[in-house]
Amino acid sequence: MTDNFVKADSRNLPKVENIMILEYVATCSHHNLAEIRGAKILMSSRDSYINTAVGYVKVNRTGSDCIVSAKVVPEHRISKKLYTVNCKIDEQDNNIINATCEDCPASAGGCKHSLLLLFWLAKKTSEPSSTAVQCYWNKPSLTSASTGPVASKDIFPKVKIPKLMPKDTTVLTEFREQCLRRNLSDSLIMKFCDGLKTNSKNIFDIMLAFVDDETIHDYTNFRKYLKRIFNNIVIEEIKLKTIRQADSKYWHNIRQGRLTASKLYAAAHSHTDGALVEQILGGYKVPETKAIQRGRRLESRVLKEIEDKLQVKIERSGFILIDGILGASPDGIGEDFVVEVKCPSSEKAIERYLKNDVISEKFKTQIMCQMMACKKNKGLFCVADPLFETTKNIHVLWVDYDEAYIRDIIKKAEVFWSTFIFPKLLESAK
Repeated sequence: MTDNFVKADSRNLPKVENIMILEYVATCSHHNLAEIRGAKILMSSRDSYINTAVGYVKVNRTGSDCIVSAKVVPEHRISKKLYTVNCKIDEQDNNIINATCEDCPASAGGCKHSLLLLFWLAKKTSEPSSTAVQCYWNKPSLTSASTGPVASKDIFPKVKIPKLMPKDTTVLTEFREQCLRRNLSDSLIMKFCDGLKTNSKNIFDIMLAFVDDETIHDYTNFRKYLKRIFNNIVIEEIKLKTIRQADSKYWHNIRQGRLTASKLYAAAHSHTDGALVEQILGGYKVPETKAIQRGRRLESRVLKEIEDKLQVKIERSGFILIDGILGASPDGIGEDFVVEVKCPSSEKAIERYLKNDVISEKFKTQIMCQMMACKKNKGLFCVADPLFETTKNIHVLWVDYDEAYIRDIIKKAEVFWSTFIFPKLLESAK
């Protein structure tokens, strides 16, 4: 080793967590486009790539700063030169200072190789400790992968195809009759039975019905179609059925394909068909970090603490539709206000939500949308202390409803939805 670097092993790696990576990517100028950022995070966080592409890892510590340098195998050119990737971690503040790739042509725009090293560190430092020391100064196993053509017979074992029985067309007919007799309206098989109409409020099922019922399949006509479906009774039924929020399968089902309060700001400021479109349609799920898990775990305790401190009653809420394509799920509803709870895991993470007692635009949009959905003029934005489990401290900020502000955001977000989401839904239904 030279330049004060030492070989990396399971004892001397700097601690990196997924929330640190997300915060770094969100603030780093190299990862400036939301759509590109999401795609590169997705590519870099695959276990198969993480486990095989990183090698010859070394570390150098100066004060609270730790530099990690490694060799990374280019995913599509595994027989070529290994890329040198470096990252610098502030171990005192648990902060990623930078991550760079010296050899990739795309490094100026934030290449996936620099993210790969960060995800590799997060994986290795989160593994259970072992009595044996594992050395990471070794050749990446991906360099040994074959680059030549492989015959399909060598990949898949030969399978004997069973002889099929003669087609029985009566089974589907009998199933259809049973569904009609029992008044069943929610079954995957029923979608292939002619003459059966489901009462599903899932946006994909509504689009199927829209294509069948209407002759003009444009966005304007689709909006009119939605207005005929979603009256106050239907909206209240959906709210009650989704009261358990993330613990309810129906909550996930009804939100898929729709704009939600948490994604409204991003949709209003996105102009490309990228990662956000995939998230809304359900093609890409944001990884559930420890911070997200902590928030779910503490949410009810924070709400109870707020009730006790403010002497108010807060009810749980389900998903409330504003119209057919937009809805919100506040964490709680008071007599004349909504409640949104955030549980950051560090002091630095608080700035993502609040800075100098001012709510960031993304979360201001979120709580404004919740106020609109619940028809309330006040919002209670609550940020729990990173040590809430022991301190019980909560930073509380009252927000006044701003009709002009939220309608302007919704107008921009609807342009995004009609441009990128609607055509995909329509195409899948035809």
